[in-house]
Amino acid sequence: MIHRLDYETSGLVLVSQSKAHENALRELFSLRRIQKTYLASVQGDLRLYASGAFSVILPILEPSSIRGDLGVRSKIDTRGKFSATTIEILGYNPRTNQTHLKITPLTGRTHQIRLHLSALGFPIVGEPLYTEDTQARAYLDAKKADFLGEWATWQTQLALEAVGLDFKLLGLFFALRLPR
Repeated sequence: MIHRLDYETSGLVLVSQSKAHENALRELFSLRRIQKTYLASVQGDLRLYASGAFSVILPILEPSSIRGDLGVRSKIDTRGKFSATTIEILGYNPRTNQTHLKITPLTGRTHQIRLHLSALGFPIVGEPLYTEDTQARAYLDAKKADFLGEWATWQTQLALEAVGLDFKLLGLFFALRLPR
């Protein structure tokens, strides 16, 4: 496996059948030469604040640098690393009060998309972690208990899906898409 997705994220993952290609693909990822594309639905009407495509540039501090938190959440903080995400509004559903987005992370921080959208006040539908502390704590307890018994209700479906990978390797351009 060349890369991974967050536990709650679904979608396209890149794997290699040979060690030579695996090393080349890992290097492309580390050099940020593989463009990842995601689709997401967020709660609320983001069109009230933005239109078309826009960028979010907010520094992210990793959990290992945060004291007194739940231990797994990153956060927006001036001491964090540069993080940039491009967001394109695809549409809005007034029935569900959800905005549908196409997202391209320009950097690869842990939970970057989820954190950037929550920081804007538009959490991803089904977001269990970047929400109120009590809700996030209950979700983490459920995850630790493997979603059994009373915790089963906390198993969420995050509306974030990796749908595309674009890169050039050995002189060929690859545009991988999740089948619809």
